[in-house]
Order: sequence, then C-alpha cells, then structure tokens
Amino acid sequence: MALPSNRVLAVYGEFEIPYESQNRVKRISKANKVQFIDDMNNEHPGLLDKMGVYVFCIRASGTLPWYVGKTQRSLAKEILDADKMVKYNDLLHTRRRGVPCFYFLAPLSRKGKSVSSTYLPMIEELMIATAYERNRDLANIKLTSGETWCIDGVIGGEGNKRKLTKAESDFCSVMGITADRRQANRD
Repeated sequence: MALPSNRVLAVYGEFEIPYESQNRVKRISKANKVQFIDDMNNEHPGLLDKMGVYVFCIRASGTLPWYVGKTQRSLAKEILDADKMVKYNDLLHTRRRGVPCFYFLAPLSRKGKSVSSTYLPMIEELMIATAYERNRDLANIKLTSGETWCIDGVIGGEGNKRKLTKAESDFCSVMGITADRRQANRD
C-alpha cells in the first residue's frame, strides 16, 4: 500500500547560503537572506513553500550538521527567521572555516506542501538524534538541555574503545546499527 503524500519526504540540498566575511568574521545578513530566498524560488520553485525538517550545516573539509529544526509554517518563513539567524551567525562566528548550507526534508509530491503533524515531530527528533551522533556540539536546545543517555558499546558513552560483547554485536546487527566504537565505555 502506498503512503499518503504527506508522509513521503524527499531530501533536497545541499543549498549553500550566501554570507559576508569581514575581518575573518562570517555572518548571514538580511541581504544574504533575501538573496537566498530569491535564488531558491528561482531555482527550486515551490520548495520553500513546503513544510518539513531542515538541517543547517557548515561545510569545511567535510559537512557537519549544527542545527536541526522543523517548520510549523513554510520553510521560507522559518528557516531564516530572526531567532534562527542569531543561532546560525553565532555558529559561523565560532568557526574559522566553512560555508553555511542547508538540507531540507520536505514532501516529495509537487502538489504536497505539508507534512502530517503526527509524523513531523518524530522525524525532527530522529534527525536531531542522528545529527547529534555526528556532531556532539549540535546547537539544538532539545538535546543540549536535560539528561543525556547512551547504550553502552552501541550509541554514546565516554570511555575507551573496546571489543563489543556478543549481545551488543548481535543487537547492532538486528537493528542495523553501526556501533559507535569511538565512544563506547565499560566500568
């Protein structure tokens, strides 16, 4: 059975965001924001009118996620609002190298603009958790406040590298997880 169009998302990106650099300090200005939206509307008509999940990244020698969010309205109205601009510019200010860029998860359908409100928070949560595994300095408040957790030998932890137990190895295989060996610990 085919899924409804508001449950099928596509990956769009990588979209470079124009920025200014003065005295080795980078920032996305209001003019850069307008330019980005104009360029996106010309090159990818209708994409910024959709709802979805977005990932703000900085590309240097590789591309790392730094912020993940979901939209309640259109991508255009939320990805570069005043609150997000402060967050992005703070991140750019602390990085000496790199180019800001976005990835979007939005409805695949040309006509579909919204994502099921039931699934959007789950998709955002999954993308935040995934991005956090890639970049422990992720700027999302949802992960940086409160308790942290790990599954020892599988996801997270703070100790030394070690060989996985049979149970851990089997669990990773069953769940399709690549063990986070660099973070595994054992007391």
